[in-house]
Amino acid sequence: MVSLFISEIVVMMLVATFPAVSPFKEAIIDSALLVMVASPALYFFLFHPLILHINKRKASEDQVKKAYDELSEGTLNSKMRSLSAKGQRQR
Repeated sequence: MVSLFISEIVVMMLVATFPAVSPFKEAIIDSALLVMVASPALYFFLFHPLILHINKRKASEDQVKKAYDELSEGTLNSKMRSLSAKGQRQR
């Protein structure tokens, strides 16, 4: 929020130095400058941390899935061994 506030102040100071133009052109210039000035701040303070968080979550989910698969496989192997042992006892 503070970065957007500062960006808007900088843009308004820049626009004030331009020669007089129509309100429509001034609005277009103001909007374009605001996007150019605010985009890096938004990227570094909002999008980049969000991307890092998403990647960490994906890595954690992959670890959980791998552990679950290993646990399921181990459980299945132990069930198969116990069924095999029961089958051998019945013979």
